[in-house]
Amino acid sequence: MTSTVKLVDADGPFIEFRRSDARLVSSALSYVLSSVSTPATVELLLGSPAERVDRYRAKLTDAIEAAQRAYEARESREASKVRVPAQRAHLLYTALVVSTHMTRSEEEYNIQVGAFKENALDLADGIIAAFESPG
Repeated sequence: MTSTVKLVDADGPFIEFRRSDARLVSSALSYVLSSVSTPATVELLLGSPAERVDRYRAKLTDAIEAAQRAYEARESREASKVRVPAQRAHLLYTALVVSTHMTRSEEEYNIQVGAFKENALDLADGIIAAFESPG
């Protein structure tokens, strides 16, 4: 999987994802939230309180749906991308990495998250690369 994560500076710094990549991030967030037993554990793993992570996951889902509608309406290519504030990069990166360590097998991860561990780790690497060479 070739990552196309970009750091863009339109109206503030944002991370720009393809819809499929944003769905993977959302699935990883959901999986971590549903797999740990206490809010304190969520905060330990993701660095944010569980309720804040869940609110952000809902906002991300809304952004993915809006991008899908833009794509289906054949709006501009840019409108069909998902942009998230760059200050959420740590949360997104951590969710991708942590989620890959929560299952023992590739098959279980694919069932739970809907992707392969390799894809999640490649996307996490793409987030790092976007910050190392913005634009």
